[in-house]
Amino acid sequence: MITDWRNELPMIITITPDNAEQIGRCIINEILTAHQTRDYQLLTRHFSQKYKDVLTIERFEQAVDEAILPLGQLVSCDYLGYLKRVNEHQLLWRVRFEHSDEDLLWQLYLCDDEAPVQVVALWFS
Repeated sequence: MITDWRNELPMIITITPDNAEQIGRCIINEILTAHQTRDYQLLTRHFSQKYKDVLTIERFEQAVDEAILPLGQLVSCDYLGYLKRVNEHQLLWRVRFEHSDEDLLWQLYLCDDEAPVQVVALWFS
């Protein structure tokens, strides 16, 4: 989080096509690490409270056990692009795992209305 040295308050960062990858990269890396290690606290570190309420620890662990762990270790995560939505920003990532012949599309939805930037949704398919 960036703070304004004059008053120590978090600064609101506006996500743009030019900075979306940089802002989203650290967040998606933590999310992927959380899935590989089943770490709900790490996963939800950047989540909005509303999204934390939706994605409970039980739902997270079930998704990891059924959909992620069988794929093996993470091989790569490539940024594909940015889409501006009405109230959020959608960042797209191609993710590859060692035991899968297919690429997975991870969609990270971020909100920059207040500091810090928050994850308001996450999808993979």
